[in-house]
This record gives sequence, C-alpha cells and structure tokens, in this order.
Amino acid sequence: MMGNKIVSFGDSVMKGIITGKNTEDKGRGRYVISDSGFAALCSKRMGVDIENYGRFGNTVTGGMKDVTRHTRQIRDSQFAFLEFGGNDCNYDWNAIAERPDEDHVPQTTLSMFRETYESLIVKVRELGCIPVMLSLPPIDSIKFYSYICSGFCTEKRNNVLRWLGGTVNTIGNWHEMYNLELYRIAAAEGVRLIDITTCFLSRRDFTELFCDDGMHPNEAGHHIISDAICASFV
Repeated sequence: MMGNKIVSFGDSVMKGIITGKNTEDKGRGRYVISDSGFAALCSKRMGVDIENYGRFGNTVTGGMKDVTRHTRQIRDSQFAFLEFGGNDCNYDWNAIAERPDEDHVPQTTLSMFRETYESLIVKVRELGCIPVMLSLPPIDSIKFYSYICSGFCTEKRNNVLRWLGGTVNTIGNWHEMYNLELYRIAAAEGVRLIDITTCFLSRRDFTELFCDDGMHPNEAGHHIISDAICASFV
C-alpha cells in the first residue's frame, strides 16, 4: 500500500463527524469534524494519502454526483473507499411525528439504493480505480430515537413510536436491512467489502463507541473502524 493514493466517498461517518461539547437549542450535541476520523487515522497508519470527500447527510445518489465531480482524483487513485447507507435508510422524522398514519418512504428506497450503488461501482471501475465498500456500523436504536425526538412534544414522540410499531428496535432492524444489501451488492459485483459491523457487535459495550445521537461513532469507534480497514490491507 505504501505510496498508493486512495480516494474516499461517503457520508458524515466517512467525513469524521462526531458530536462536540456544545449543544444546540434542542439539546442536541453540535457536530464537529474530528481529527481522529477513521480516514485520517488510516492515512497515517497506512502511509498513504487519502483524499476524503465524505459529506454530511450524503446518500448514494449524492455519491454518484461526487464521483462525477472528482473523476481526475479517482483516475489518480488505486482504491476508492465507498461508505453509504446510513442516510439512505433514514426518514423524515418530523413528517412522521406530524402524520403517523400516512405512508412514509426513506431517503432512498432499497431497490434504488442497490441500483445506484451498482452504477457507482461501475463508474469507479471505468475510471481505472478499484472500489472498496465498507459495511455500516450498527445503530444504537435507543439513543437514536431520543435524538430524533429531541424537541418533540410528548404527543409527537408517541406518534413516532406508534409509527415504529411500538418499539425502537424497528429502527435498528430497518438499518440492518440496508447493511445486508451492501453484502449482496458486493457479492454480485465482485467488490471487496470491509466488515465494519462485526467490529462493533462483537463488543458487549458497543453502544459506548457511539456519540449521543446513536448513529455516529465517537473517536473510540473511529479507531475500531480504522483497525478493521488497516487489517484488511495487511
């Protein structure tokens, strides 16, 4: 790996976003970019330049636009790290809180997620670069539910829980469905997929590796991801 350049695309986890000490008006922790995000850690440990184009709130559809925008950088790289899914499976929780009896769709449907991700892989390969997919870290459903409902009145919080079928575990199950799809895509397309998920789930205390929003790994979590990526390139 020494001397080979890597380019990376993904969402806020790829960007290295964590919750800081300051809070917003709804009591949520403000997001900041950590100097110890896993991409930065991997760059140092592997002795390779990683151009990180992770973006807050990004989906696989946005990833297609990013790849199109950075074709030169991709051509100059040996590997392209791809990390998508966490936002694709997410919902407009305010809309759900206000209209819990209506049907709601995620940012990216599962079929569109697969179709777009496959197109993303094709595009990277056409540019002479090797795509490397990352699975998703799990989600702490309890923390995540508290986070998305922060600022909601009791009625709205109950509406969200009712829409979830009465249990916050529905959040984690839905998230994992998109994660499983990543493995199917990787197998079908013959792409290396680095297992991030097991690194967290193998620990009884894995929820301590997340920020208070339940979805962003904290700096300790980023070290775990970095360990998995570096080990896969030994």
